[in-house]
Amino acid sequence: MKSFKLLAIAGALTAGSLLISCGDDDSTSKTSSASVKQNYAAMITANYSDALLSANQLKTAIATFVANPTTQTHAAAKQAWKDSREPYGLTEVYRFWAGPIDDENGPEGAINAWPLNENFIDYVYNPMTHEVINEGLINDVNFNLTIDNIVNQNESVDEKSISIGYHAIEFLLWGQDFNMAPGTTTTDYSLSGQRPVTDFTTDALAERRKTYLTLITDQLISDLTYLTTAWADNNAWGRKAYLAQSNEDALKDIFNGMGKLSKGELAGERMYVALTNKDQEDEHSCFSDNTHRDIVQNFMGIKNVWEGKYGSISGSSVRHLIHENNKALGEKIDEKFASTLILVNNIDTNKPFDELIGSGNTAKETIVKDAVFSLQELGDLLVEGAAGIGISFVADLED
Repeated sequence: MKSFKLLAIAGALTAGSLLISCGDDDSTSKTSSASVKQNYAAMITANYSDALLSANQLKTAIATFVANPTTQTHAAAKQAWKDSREPYGLTEVYRFWAGPIDDENGPEGAINAWPLNENFIDYVYNPMTHEVINEGLINDVNFNLTIDNIVNQNESVDEKSISIGYHAIEFLLWGQDFNMAPGTTTTDYSLSGQRPVTDFTTDALAERRKTYLTLITDQLISDLTYLTTAWADNNAWGRKAYLAQSNEDALKDIFNGMGKLSKGELAGERMYVALTNKDQEDEHSCFSDNTHRDIVQNFMGIKNVWEGKYGSISGSSVRHLIHENNKALGEKIDEKFASTLILVNNIDTNKPFDELIGSGNTAKETIVKDAVFSLQELGDLLVEGAAGIGISFVADLED
C-alpha cells in the first residue's frame, strides 16, 4: 500500500520544508493516501445512491400528483422535491475535477443548472403590468414533447435556457416567486412561488404541463442513475479511474472539490453574486425559497469530505494528512469549519435567502456577507493545508 511520507532533507532544504514520497516502506506515517482515496470513493458511492433513492421518491410523488392533481398531492410533490435536494446538495463537493459528474460527458448541466429563464419553459406573469406572456416549450403546441426534444433544448439558446433538471422541476411545481401577497403589491418574503393547481387541471395546457413534468423527472432519474452506476464499486468505470490515479492527482481532485465549492462556487457564484445584484433570480432555488438549505448542504458536503465521514462511512481523510503534517494548521482549519457552520446555519435560521439579500436591511445582508467571507477564508486555508503536503491547487473558479 502506498503512502505519503514526509522527509526532512537536512542541508538540501530550508528548515521546515517538506517533500512528499509515495514509498511503501513508511512505518511512521499514520494515514496512507491510498486509504484516503478509498474512503473518498466510498463516500461518493453512498451519497449518490442516497440522492438517487430520494429522487425516486420524488418521482413517485410527482406521478401521484400528475395522476390526481389536488392541493394535497401538489404539496406532497413539493415537499418530496425539497427532500430530494438534501442528499443531492451534499454531492456538489464531488465536482470541479472532471469526474463523472462534470467531465465532457457529465450530466451536471442537466441536473442542477441555474439560473433558469422561466419563459423558456412556460408562461410568465408580470405582477406590475398584470401581463401574461404565453411562451416557452409548453406553450408552443407545435413542439413535440419527447424527452429527446426537451433535452436537446437544454442551454440551446444561452446558459439560462434551461429545460431540464431540479430547477426546471422546481419551476413547474412552484411557479415564479413574486414575494407579494396574493392580489396585492404588499411585499411578503415568506411566500414562495404560488403556481395554482389549476395549471395541471383546467388550464388549456394542463396535459402538456403534466407530460413535461413527468418526462424531465424521468430524465433526472436517468442522470442520477448514470452517476450511481459510475461509482457503484471498485470495478465501476468512474470509481476505477479515480482510484487508478497517482496519489498526488487523487488528493488534488479532493482538494479541488472542497476548495472550489467553498470559495469559488458557493461563496462566489451562489451567494455573493446574488447579494451584490440583490436579485432573487440569481439565488439557487428561487422558486421554492429553498436556497438556505442548498447553502447548508453544500457546506456540509465539504465538511463531510474534510472529516472523511458520510452516514455510516468513516475513514481516512485529507484532514488526517494535514493534521499529521502540521497540527496547528489542521486545528486552525477545524476551527474555521466550526465557525463557518455557525454562520451558514444563521442563514438557515434567518431564511428566506431572497429577503436577506433583497430587503435593503443591512443587518440581514451582513448575515450573508459573514458566511461568504468565512467560506472564502476556508477555501484559502484548504489551499494552505494542501500545499503543506505537496498538493497545489487554486480555490477560485477558472474563467
